[in-house]
Amino acid sequence: MILLHKLIDWINKEIIKNTRREFLVIWISGISLSISIVESTYFRIEGYADSFKNWIMLWIMMLIMGIFVGIIGYYIKGAFLYLGVRLAGGKGSYKSARTTIVYSGLPIYIVVILIEIANMFIYFNDYFTANSSIVLDVIWMILRIISTIVFFIVLVKISRNLFNTRIFRSILILCIVPIVYNLFTLLTDDKYTNEWTKLYKIIPLHF
Repeated sequence: MILLHKLIDWINKEIIKNTRREFLVIWISGISLSISIVESTYFRIEGYADSFKNWIMLWIMMLIMGIFVGIIGYYIKGAFLYLGVRLAGGKGSYKSARTTIVYSGLPIYIVVILIEIANMFIYFNDYFTANSSIVLDVIWMILRIISTIVFFIVLVKISRNLFNTRIFRSILILCIVPIVYNLFTLLTDDKYTNEWTKLYKIIPLHF
């Protein structure tokens, strides 16, 4: 709880100060989203494309792609948050909404990147061809869920502090609606429900 409060206080200060670190956070968010885009091919083609079966090439691609994906996500997700803040009765600028969404997502982005690094050292290139450990998949899934919960808590707290949104509307619009929508999207598709332990690979794409 203490760490959560410190994280929220730090993000609040970063948004107000508008520091140069924002681009670094945007890049980190882009790397995380790039990882999820690459990992989503596992479900689309029931495995990995040949071009994704080498960690060195994969990381080079994700680091470069992360710049562009991060910037695009920064503006698109910022627009959705700005709309959500308005619907939740809050007031604020589009710029503040963009900064809020990218900083609030840090718990998810960091967990995503650390899990990908862990998989690289645990499996090496066998990760792309062999079956992964179900136990590890479940652990990764739990970590992703926890980081997503932290993301929503941080998002609601900062929206309340910075944009003065109403508490019930904030929870409904910023948390419940996207959770229900994305769970419905995932749980109504057989390719996801048949391998639910591997959904950790794509959670950042859906939140």
